[in-house]
Amino acid sequence: MGVSLKDIAAKLGISKTTVSWVLSGQGDKRNISTETQERVRACAKELNYSLNGLARSLNLGYTKTIGLILPSISDSFYANIANRVGLVANASGYSLMIASSKYNADKEEELIRLFVEKQVDGIILAPMKLTQDSQEYIQFDKVPLVFIDRNYEDLETSYVIIDNKDTSRILVDNMIRLDGCRRVALVTCDPHMLTMDGRRCGYETALLENGIDIDPSLCLSVHIASYKDELPEALEKFLSSNDDVDGFFFTTHILLEETIKFFCTKGIDIGRYKMASMRTNPFLEFMVPYLRVAHFPENEMGKKAVEILLNHIESRQKGEPWRNQEVTLNCSFQ
Repeated sequence: MGVSLKDIAAKLGISKTTVSWVLSGQGDKRNISTETQERVRACAKELNYSLNGLARSLNLGYTKTIGLILPSISDSFYANIANRVGLVANASGYSLMIASSKYNADKEEELIRLFVEKQVDGIILAPMKLTQDSQEYIQFDKVPLVFIDRNYEDLETSYVIIDNKDTSRILVDNMIRLDGCRRVALVTCDPHMLTMDGRRCGYETALLENGIDIDPSLCLSVHIASYKDELPEALEKFLSSNDDVDGFFFTTHILLEETIKFFCTKGIDIGRYKMASMRTNPFLEFMVPYLRVAHFPENEMGKKAVEILLNHIESRQKGEPWRNQEVTLNCSFQ
């Protein structure tokens, strides 16, 4: 059995708490004399005592660990985000805990609580649909938090997002002006999310700016948690009553992917339609002849989120006031 704090305390005739404070670097803060601190360190060295790294971190009030909660780890967009977050966090001396909410609000709330219980120093979250309980829990400010890719107007948090409305407007405007589209279908999901609502607004703004009326019948909306089951049926019904559609705008790349699968299965000519998507996968760019894409600044999003979170953590540790940081990044286009 290794040497314990109790052993050092007994040998020196002082309290275990005093030994713990000295070896965790809090001697000066706790007003422990220089002489006592030197005696404790000398005794620890003599007895070959090694302080457990986690225990030391907990004594100091931090664990040098941050949590990352994403809707999906297999999605290439979120995988790229996770990779960048991990690299930046590690370069700053932090470890990363990653978990997937699997597009489930209850799972998301469970993970937030779990990470807090694990005493992570901060959390980066791509929220799905926060319940009232989880919103209240977050606002207790139990841990520094940064939203990534999505945000909520009624929650006081830092976030890193893209300009969803203007990005969508540019894509659809290009479809109309450059590709000649007049009947552009909107394929989207979960309109309650601020992200998706912004992209829908951008789509509608582009139509109106080009003198095209908004037609609600050209909107297909599914639930993100069950889009693979819902979208094929929705597309089948949509195409049977809208044979004059000349373009599709997808508010997320996974809906584009599923639509291409559907077209291939049904033998529908993909080249018949112009398409635009908020992000895509490289292989789809070869399959779709007329595809306009908004490329997300994934590396910058991950980097900014970590930087903001670490600044918040540092301010918290110093007892300094914190002002939430709101970052909106631009996309590039193809």
